[in-house]
Amino acid sequence: MSICEDYPRPLQLVGNERITLRHLITHCKTAQFPKLHQKAGDALDKLRADIPILCFQGEWTGKCRDGVFDILVGADINATKNKYGRITYALCVRQNDLAYRQFHFDFNPSKNEESHQDAESYSHPFLHLQYGGSRAWQEVSDDSFKALRPELSSPRIPFPPVTLALLLDLGFREFGDDKIRKFRETSEWRGLVSRNEDFILRWYYEACSNHWRSRRGNQLFMDILYNE
Repeated sequence: MSICEDYPRPLQLVGNERITLRHLITHCKTAQFPKLHQKAGDALDKLRADIPILCFQGEWTGKCRDGVFDILVGADINATKNKYGRITYALCVRQNDLAYRQFHFDFNPSKNEESHQDAESYSHPFLHLQYGGSRAWQEVSDDSFKALRPELSSPRIPFPPVTLALLLDLGFREFGDDKIRKFRETSEWRGLVSRNEDFILRWYYEACSNHWRSRRGNQLFMDILYNE
């Protein structure tokens, strides 16, 4: 059994993200979310219907109990029609040019990293959360990014699949204010997030549940998550 077999095809995934970009253009008023609005338009202009490639980097200013921060959310999809390539989503918490946090949410169906001879040591979940990771934004200082110790790629933590809308919603919840809360509570936004939950989460949790229905021998749930 391999859960990753049910992950959306590349063109399906980019088609879903296209809808989110259009939503940001239509509903993110420039006075409220100028960079989300602008970057969504830039990314949408570069999309092609027959090529599953997407690069989006948007941001807004949000706050939590620890202060006011710039929240950067990105999506990087590089694939062919029938083969997955790089599929990664990223969230960065920045203040001025200092990176306080950066997380990657990746889909990597290959069992191990080909560049390492000792492949067993580099086994990873095909869907995972990674702290730090490769640099997603240049608008942070070198020293602050190095402080995240990005050269340490492990551990990669099993994590449900995300989409741009789900990651934005997570960021809105964690780093919001009254303006963001009102936006997040609109029926249009909640409808978009609900459709993304159906699109990317339903099959995942159903596949996880099926593991216990069809479990064989001593196979572990972690074996499934690590595609072993």
